[in-house]
Amino acid sequence: MSISPQRESYFRSDIQGLRGIAVLLVVIYHTGFALPGGFVGVDMFFVISGFVITQVLLREYEETGKISLCNFYARRARRLIPALSVVTIFTLLISLVAMSPFGEQQQIIKTALASTFFAGNIHLFAMNSYEALKDNPLRHLWSLGVEEQFYWIYPVLFVGIIRAARKRFYSTLTILLSVIAAASFVIGVLLSYGFEFGYTSGSSLSSQISFIAKIGFEPGGDWPTKFAFFGAPARFWEILLGSLTALAVKKFTFKFRVTASLLVVAAIAALIWSSVALNSRSAFPGALALLPVLGTVSLIFFNQQVSPVNRLLTSSPLVYLGDISYSLYLWHWPLIVFSRAIWPGSESFLIFSILFL
Repeated sequence: MSISPQRESYFRSDIQGLRGIAVLLVVIYHTGFALPGGFVGVDMFFVISGFVITQVLLREYEETGKISLCNFYARRARRLIPALSVVTIFTLLISLVAMSPFGEQQQIIKTALASTFFAGNIHLFAMNSYEALKDNPLRHLWSLGVEEQFYWIYPVLFVGIIRAARKRFYSTLTILLSVIAAASFVIGVLLSYGFEFGYTSGSSLSSQISFIAKIGFEPGGDWPTKFAFFGAPARFWEILLGSLTALAVKKFTFKFRVTASLLVVAAIAALIWSSVALNSRSAFPGALALLPVLGTVSLIFFNQQVSPVNRLLTSSPLVYLGDISYSLYLWHWPLIVFSRAIWPGSESFLIFSILFL
């Protein structure tokens, strides 16, 4: 490892290509045609988001010596709210004619209200499991809730470290993010296997740690597994690993191309296996989420040293998908739900609704 020269540009088209792959996995998964583990595209998004946002904050700090919280939240609002508002209004209007007034419409309205304040994950956790909400055209907005709840805290933490440890900013930030990520990961793993924090009346220690043997059940079966899926504290580690990757890319380059190639191949294998072998009954996120998360981290850090992979990630189709990934993510699920509601059993209309995007 060696110190890298200052990069002239923070933009990386390969990151857009990774976004394109992530959204493609999610869309294919939601159609039900293939990739039963395609939901790992969301985990890829979390890593990429942490990486990109940390790069933005680092650049601002290096150029100005400070972080403007007002500017940060204004940028987030300009990026997220207009498109989210259009999709939400469209969904509410179409729901009036496409969805049942006996429960479905009320559920959609409640989800829309919660998602407007980036609390869709909290609402869905309180209401039901992810799979049980298959006819809710706004259920996919839970991931935006996790991200924005992270970003309510992260820039404030950034500013606090600048003020408290300016001379040791990078080392302090790296250590603190690592500790928080480790704690979040442990919480996510325990909850994914059904561990309940705290004792209930008459419970024994053995019953509290019986989560070790609980594998292979559908997430959402009880509150720990539901919270592992929807809860921000159990997901923060995925975003934080992206943040730590941004710090690593900033300070170091990896010179061993053969090792980099092997790690990239392993990363691709992890993403493919996750997309094909995992399904809704897997104990996810838990330890299994390490596969797509570390796979994404490895691709971010090493793909530029592996020409064939880098050419794929910077190809025009994938970069284009990455450029429209936010809009595509917002729109794809409502259109799939409405096409199934209006033309049940018609795969041609389902395909048309995807191509319409």
